[in-house]
Amino acid sequence: MIQKNVFQTWKTQNFPQKIEKILNKNRKLNPDFKFHIYTDDQLFDFVKSNYDSEIFNAFEKLKHPVARADMWRYLILFKYGGVYLDIDSKFNNPITSFIEDDDEGLISAEKNKGNYVQWALFYKKEHPILSKTVEYIIANIDSGLYKNDIEKLTGPKVYAKSIEEIYKLAENKSLEWSKINKDSNIKFEFTINNQKHQARIFGIDYSNNVKFKHKYSDLLYQESDHWLKSQNEDSVY
Repeated sequence: MIQKNVFQTWKTQNFPQKIEKILNKNRKLNPDFKFHIYTDDQLFDFVKSNYDSEIFNAFEKLKHPVARADMWRYLILFKYGGVYLDIDSKFNNPITSFIEDDDEGLISAEKNKGNYVQWALFYKKEHPILSKTVEYIIANIDSGLYKNDIEKLTGPKVYAKSIEEIYKLAENKSLEWSKINKDSNIKFEFTINNQKHQARIFGIDYSNNVKFKHKYSDLLYQESDHWLKSQNEDSVY
């Protein structure tokens, strides 16, 4: 079972009124879930307090807030389990209406070729896809890779690499992103270190149960450049 937590992060916990309205709607839609919003400083405190020096040192090297938020979302869900949701996204339906009782991980394809939704994540704590993603992030940093490419360093591309590796372990064949459609509902099981795990592939963009970038999302970015631009102006780490 996926734990009943929802984690989000932003540079502050003070939001414009219209953003607060969306956040409150998310809470009302999911009354059984506990919502947590972490600030940038709290991300550092969490990683330092809960993970070893190898992981914290890698996290500390990340200078770009989007890259840090990427790595943190895997770490917070690995520790506590639950849901991660980008602060500029929202739930269209209650989480319990599309998560099944025995789900341990919920994966959904993006419309962007080869990607899986990473702006919203649903995982039981200590899920191997999360730890595999963190493992790849640390390897990327240690190897000096993708210094101006957040997608490959910490984002959807490295997350997709982890999903595909675990799926191949489970099914002994490659996961074909192009064959996932809005009606896909594919559960796969696998064993790592003598422990059984599973995950479920669920449509595209979680079959419209979660929305990427709600109608007020632009209010969050009025004072900063988009990360796709800023990552090219300075090294991410």
